[in-house]
Amino acid sequence: MEPLNNICPIANRRYEDGPIDKVKVINSRNRDQEQFDMNVESIEGVGLMKPIRVNDKFLESTGKYELICGEGRLLAHKQLGKTHVSAEVVTCTRKEALLQSLIENIARTKPGSMDFARETTLLPTSTFAIQPK
Repeated sequence: MEPLNNICPIANRRYEDGPIDKVKVINSRNRDQEQFDMNVESIEGVGLMKPIRVNDKFLESTGKYELICGEGRLLAHKQLGKTHVSAEVVTCTRKEALLQSLIENIARTKPGSMDFARETTLLPTSTFAIQPK
């Protein structure tokens, strides 16, 4: 097994408490209202346990971070009237951001074949073709 050299150590990750109105959702999905309500209640009661993840690659040109992961957490903060949210900030291409978002959504749940198909149709096949080494 090859070592995982592309994993960023926690000590090297960037975290910011950023303004919610500067975060643009680029890959929205439907969510279960009951689960969302429980998440809002949890964030209100104990706080945010896992920061959202945003991409700052286009921040200078657009004035916005692009959300990679954590739309539900972002929406919960908005519902609670918060103005800022903790975020892990990364710099990556839009293709990499969409792929990270897809991976998190699929890994979090056990999707049925239709859910998986719906998510993968968002990715152009030519963009994510596996390149031989």
